[in-house]
Amino acid sequence: MKMLELDKLFEIELINCYNCEKIPMLGHLPLLKYLKLKGLTNIRSIEFSFYGVSYCSSTSRNDGQETRVSFPSLKSLIIEEMPNLTEWANAQMSGVQVFPCLEILKIENCCKLTTAPNLFPCLKKLHIENMDSDLPLSNIISSSNLTSLVRLSIRGILELTCLVGDLFYKNQNLAYLDLWACENLAYIPHLWGCGTFLKRLEITFCDELMELPDDLGSLDSLEALDISFCNNLQLIPYPSGQKGLSSLRRLNI
Repeated sequence: MKMLELDKLFEIELINCYNCEKIPMLGHLPLLKYLKLKGLTNIRSIEFSFYGVSYCSSTSRNDGQETRVSFPSLKSLIIEEMPNLTEWANAQMSGVQVFPCLEILKIENCCKLTTAPNLFPCLKKLHIENMDSDLPLSNIISSSNLTSLVRLSIRGILELTCLVGDLFYKNQNLAYLDLWACENLAYIPHLWGCGTFLKRLEITFCDELMELPDDLGSLDSLEALDISFCNNLQLIPYPSGQKGLSSLRRLNI
């Protein structure tokens, strides 16, 4: 069967398609830059076919091998209001590159999701909100390829107890960190890796959090610190050294 050619599409929104049971193959579209999937309440899995690997264009590497590129131009991917989505298949396989240009990823109100890909080499903004399992978040941020984050927002992840230890070391350009309603979050690792660029830190409704990282007081680029409704918080490190919190303009505790 001949495929319908939609090669000039650069934006797609699939919204409130309640009877849709399978997300169509989209990864082969060469110009697609923006994709929004919202309210697809009957979808249980984002399958491997979504990437359209067999129909993707290929490029030759230096070693002579060919690489197929899925979603070659996609910059922004939004997945929202999909309460029955449990799986997002990975496309990690030899000779395949996925999301090489993706900069913005937002996953919101997909409470049953338990898996997600981990190949986002250019990701700058990550927003994950209202999800039971912390596994999708862990898969994404634990990847050794993820080193470009500028903005990270983690909101309402019920099973999250701690953040990956080397997250901040790998993403030293991180400028904004938002932790909201992660009610079981008990530990935040050292922040020293992003000390040069972190400008805003917000922590709200994290009741299990008892102390903040020791090196918080040494963040010389931090301009705004907001800590609200963390009812069991006992320790906030005092600024250390001449440069400790020297850029702070807003403090809300």
